[in-house]
Amino acid sequence: MSDKPRVISGYSSVVLDTLRILAALMVVSYHLQHHFLSSIKNAPMIENFAHAAVIIFFVLSGYVIAYTTTIKNRGGVQYMIARFSRLYSIVLPALVITAICQYIVYLNSPELYALYTRGASWPRYFAAALFLNEIWFLSAAPPMDMPLWSLGYEFCFYMIFGLWFYRKPGLKYILLPLLACFIVGPKILSMMSIWLVGYCAYKLRVPDTKRIILNILVMLAFVVAGNLVLYLPALPFQLGTPPLFYASRFISDLFIGLFIGIALWLLPEGKAGIKQPQSIILLRIIADLTFPLYVLHTPLFILFDAIFNYKVHAIVQLWLPFVFTLSLSFLIGFVLEKQRFFWSKLFKFLFNYINVKLNI
Repeated sequence: MSDKPRVISGYSSVVLDTLRILAALMVVSYHLQHHFLSSIKNAPMIENFAHAAVIIFFVLSGYVIAYTTTIKNRGGVQYMIARFSRLYSIVLPALVITAICQYIVYLNSPELYALYTRGASWPRYFAAALFLNEIWFLSAAPPMDMPLWSLGYEFCFYMIFGLWFYRKPGLKYILLPLLACFIVGPKILSMMSIWLVGYCAYKLRVPDTKRIILNILVMLAFVVAGNLVLYLPALPFQLGTPPLFYASRFISDLFIGLFIGIALWLLPEGKAGIKQPQSIILLRIIADLTFPLYVLHTPLFILFDAIFNYKVHAIVQLWLPFVFTLSLSFLIGFVLEKQRFFWSKLFKFLFNYINVKLNI
């Protein structure tokens, strides 16, 4: 492991933000075509890349958490406050918006509504609100917003890591992360190995070699990862196979995640203390808005279809629902980001209270 914190700035920041944007667009493109052009011939390939985009998010998440706990380590309470406020400031409003979209779809297009409901909806919304929708062999994200499945994983990664990283001396503090592992079950733990690849990619020392060589190796790692997405068989099972569902190809996903992690590990460092140009700041803003885009695009696609009864016969016709969803998601994201302080205050109060009462 490196004894010197790695700087994420300038070039390295651009690469990470670009990865976030491209990964989000891959997921959005898949769901856009899946909804409006479900008979498209290359759907399996598009689905593979969309799932690989989530693997990119997992690796990036581990990488960023390694960065924040190294550079901005303010203790376990602040870690939990930051994680909860970041997730809940977007996910809870997204669940409310999804429920509203579902009701509008129900009124306008009962046939479309029937495609996106499976029994009672409220247990799925409740499980997603608590990030329990993917524990053990459950897969219960609301059908109107299936991308929420990955946040059920992400939340559990955060909690297990936080309980372990910030544990105090003593047996009971070791038991807490072990208890969390038991609660989430094997499905999430199998995918957490991918998240830890990202963590290690940040912590490992960057080889002492020329930047041009590092950049070539980074490109090669991304190329290998892309080819694995195209040609590596689904191991151990095809995606979606019960009881593992989205973790059913965790071995294949780990190989893809390893090469994404290698690319991030070899990524040349930025320089500390240099003022960021406006273009990089704008890129960061767009990258941050991919989170609300990720959790809102599916219900907004379905809403658009229900209201306008939009018929698509070619890929070029997808621009209208895409622009509608992108614009509305970004607008909602801007509004929700302004409310982030409220969630931070709420969780600061709650976690400080828990910390005082339970002394954990």
